[in-house]
Amino acid sequence: MKLLALASVLVLFANAPVHAAAVTDSTSVIARARELTPFVSQNSPGPLWTAFDASMRAAMEDSLNFARTLDAIHVTVGVIEKRPTVAAMRMA
Repeated sequence: MKLLALASVLVLFANAPVHAAAVTDSTSVIARARELTPFVSQNSPGPLWTAFDASMRAAMEDSLNFARTLDAIHVTVGVIEKRPTVAAMRMA
């Protein structure tokens, strides 16, 4: 359940442009989602808000509304713990 909620949130965030370079492929989307995961896990809306493009900011209405939304997600999902990759588990 936590993973599904996190994936949904990060897909929204991953579509935001990164330093004016639009995300255009799945590899970039996954990389961007991994970059943003700690901010979702730590309930830190500031870095996420700055990553949004104009349309995402408009959809969230304002930064306070987004902060409330992220807080509700954080309350529901909790802290997201990084799980070891299959390769890391094989090496152990």
